[in-house]
Amino acid sequence: MRSAPVRHTSVAYRHPALPSDPGSHARVRRGTAGVGHVTGGASKTAFPARNTSCIQPEHAFPRLARVKTLDLLDDLDLRLRPLACAERLDRPIRQVFVTDLPDPSRYLDGGELVLTGLMWRRGPYDSAPFVAALAAERISALAAGEAAQPVPADLVEACERYGVPLVAVPAETPLSRLMAIVVRRLDAETGDPDVLPSSHAALLARLPAEARRTFRQQVLGAVIGYDRRYRSDLLGTLDRFLACSGSWTACARLLNLHVNTLRYRIRRIEELTGRDLSSLDDRVDLLLALRS
Repeated sequence: MRSAPVRHTSVAYRHPALPSDPGSHARVRRGTAGVGHVTGGASKTAFPARNTSCIQPEHAFPRLARVKTLDLLDDLDLRLRPLACAERLDRPIRQVFVTDLPDPSRYLDGGELVLTGLMWRRGPYDSAPFVAALAAERISALAAGEAAQPVPADLVEACERYGVPLVAVPAETPLSRLMAIVVRRLDAETGDPDVLPSSHAALLARLPAEARRTFRQQVLGAVIGYDRRYRSDLLGTLDRFLACSGSWTACARLLNLHVNTLRYRIRRIEELTGRDLSSLDDRVDLLLALRS
């Protein structure tokens, strides 16, 4: 069976209260909540050689933001691993950007935590231009997901060369969860306690961190333990299944799986959690636990 072609996509979140450069709105189509979606191929930006225009001084990064990649390493549930330029992980994050574009530079404003599933990488020769493009835009850090493959040595080498901090995101930690955590922390920086939450993400942000961790462990603890024991990715499967609104066909195509294999995984998740994924109430519980 022929696999579906890869479609490169990007999703960006910038808190509305944080500053951006004057040209940012021309590069990213933004919604009223500060979220932008872009799709398509690579830009025509030339990749710079290694020089001081790529390795930016620390004062080039905005200081309003207090969220840092270094702080995310303290969250033991995420299990992030620093791989390159660990001394620069204290750069502030002012937005989060998820991409699998070979060159997303046209959509970057600077100060992003860039999340990628490495789908843009066809071989070792792709890493240097990808990282050079990020360095030129002065991103905060790069987080590479390992759901499809371990972080390759050529990507680590490119990040060291261009001074881009790099962390690995293990397969059992969905990139969507990491993005939700960063967005929640960015919201908390400028959140007004008198404004009522208008989304489940904003509602979760009002809960104490310990309450969120406890809820997540109660609902998904068995799945997390199973993934660690057998090196599986049931948590990622669940995240994508919910993102596809429970569509077996769409989710199987996204994961490049046979529908029967997907059904087996979902059935295992239901057994481990005691939830029924055909039930809306149970889907809400699982979604909130994933985002906690």
